[in-house]
Amino acid sequence: MFGLFDAINARASIGARMKILSVLMIVPVAITGGLLWRSHMDVIDFATSEFNGSRYIAAAWPALSAGALGKDAGDLTGVASEAKHNPSMAETGYVDALTGTAGVPLMQKAARLIATVTDKSSLILDPDLDSYYMMDAVTTKLPWAVTAARTLYDARALPADSVDRQMAETRFKDAAAGTADSMTKSGQYGASKALAAGTDTALKAFSAASDVFAAAPDDDHYQAMITAGATLFDAGNGDLQTLLKARSAKTTWRMVTEFAIAGGVLFLALVVSLTIASGLSRRLSMLSRLMTRLAGGEPVSEFPYTSDRHETGVIANSLRQFGEALTETADMRARQDSMAEDGVQARRSAMAAMAQRFEASMLGIVEQLDATARTLSETAEALHNDADDTQQKTRLVAQSIDEASGNVQSVAGATEEMSASSKAIADQAAQAAEAAQTAADMANTTRAKVSAMIDASQRIGTSIELISQITSQTNLLALNATIEAARAGEAGRGFNVVATEVKALATQTARATAEISEQVKSVQDATHHASEAMNAIARMVVDLRDISTAISHSVLQQTEAVAEISRSTLQAADSTQRINTTVAEVSDTAARTGESARAAHDEIRRLFEQSQALKTTAVDFLESVRST
Repeated sequence: MFGLFDAINARASIGARMKILSVLMIVPVAITGGLLWRSHMDVIDFATSEFNGSRYIAAAWPALSAGALGKDAGDLTGVASEAKHNPSMAETGYVDALTGTAGVPLMQKAARLIATVTDKSSLILDPDLDSYYMMDAVTTKLPWAVTAARTLYDARALPADSVDRQMAETRFKDAAAGTADSMTKSGQYGASKALAAGTDTALKAFSAASDVFAAAPDDDHYQAMITAGATLFDAGNGDLQTLLKARSAKTTWRMVTEFAIAGGVLFLALVVSLTIASGLSRRLSMLSRLMTRLAGGEPVSEFPYTSDRHETGVIANSLRQFGEALTETADMRARQDSMAEDGVQARRSAMAAMAQRFEASMLGIVEQLDATARTLSETAEALHNDADDTQQKTRLVAQSIDEASGNVQSVAGATEEMSASSKAIADQAAQAAEAAQTAADMANTTRAKVSAMIDASQRIGTSIELISQITSQTNLLALNATIEAARAGEAGRGFNVVATEVKALATQTARATAEISEQVKSVQDATHHASEAMNAIARMVVDLRDISTAISHSVLQQTEAVAEISRSTLQAADSTQRINTTVAEVSDTAARTGESARAAHDEIRRLFEQSQALKTTAVDFLESVRST
């Protein structure tokens, strides 16, 4: 048995097994339905048998009434027909015994036939109280009342106080009362709680006729009672048949309803089971296809039934996790395949980013260095020009001082003649004043030039400090570039060479800048000394101008002041000599300043050329890095 079940589970699909279960579920329902149908059909057959028995009794009742009235059976076609259709209810001898019989024997045979049919048709076993009491009244009590009435009718000639008559009268009254009681109970237990109107009227008529007959059992009252009994029989038997039909119809309707409900429930159960089977089969089929796709390595993006709270949900979630694992494996394989390309791209991106950073920093510094070099070159050129201009003007000052010295000598030589000619002295004094004024103006001009030289030398110092700062920053950037090149490995070897060259150039530039700074400091010191000398010369020239003016104003006192003039002339000669010496020194200083400015200009030009070479090297390095 278990082997058969294993074979079915191994070979049949889930849907087929659910269909087999559905079919197997129909079997007990069908058996139960058959038993239920048989039960209802037994009730219907029972009611039908009772109904046929009531018809049989209705066909035999005229024979009973005829016999009670002393007549023959008359037409027995109805009885014969019922006997033919219901042979199990009475033997043919009962029917044949009615033929050719009349009077009391006919009544008795008809009563026995009715009793037999009542028993054989199961009327006596009627299960409902209303139909049972109606059956009891129609098939048992009323025939008893008719036969008892015949006995009382036959004892009518006996004395009223005779035992036989009293017994006959008592039996009749009991039978009539029993008939009325059964009829009444049938009505009480009926659906309407009362007899039908026609039956109730017939019962009242029968009771009245029975009372009259019991009081006076003569022919008329007897015949009236028999007629009332026949009428009551027809009404009661009709009600009995109605009750039996109603029971049969009710049972039929109940059977149909129960079968309809059972069929509906069975159909619903089949639909639900087939729906469940279809859903389960569909889910398992879908999951089987997904497993096949996953086994074949095909990617699956959607996994249905993951929200189910039963086994299919567990399977679906397991498949989803398996699919995600396969997807992650495929992604990992794809990432492994693309790692080489990604590495190349990453190295290229890193080199490009490093080149961009180097370009942004190094070329910016080079551009700034170029701009600073240009500014220094222009400043050195201006310093050189100012030094040349200062040297030329110091020559003019020297010439003027020589002329002033000659004039002073002339004044010294003419001092002896001053007393002879005041006009000549006044003219010479005026000339001396004019020369002194010119010398003062030239001294002031020279002092301004020297101040400009001082400012220019200070600007040169500031520019040199800027160059020194840029050189330090360049050296630091070259060091950083060397570190970055070391991190880059083989790709940064060329950049390391360039950074080393940049560092060397920055070191050379620092040394040149230091030399220029020392030379500029010397120029600044010399220029400062020249400035002080020029200030002294300017003061002396101003004094000379004042003296000459005083001489001009003191023409009238020239005689008295000849000696003083002589001394002043000697002092002026000495001052002029000192001025001449100082101017010569200023000229020498200006010449040295020009030479230093020219040397600074040459160094700055070399620095500019080196920065251009550094820029070219950096650009070549960037191109080589970007092309890697």
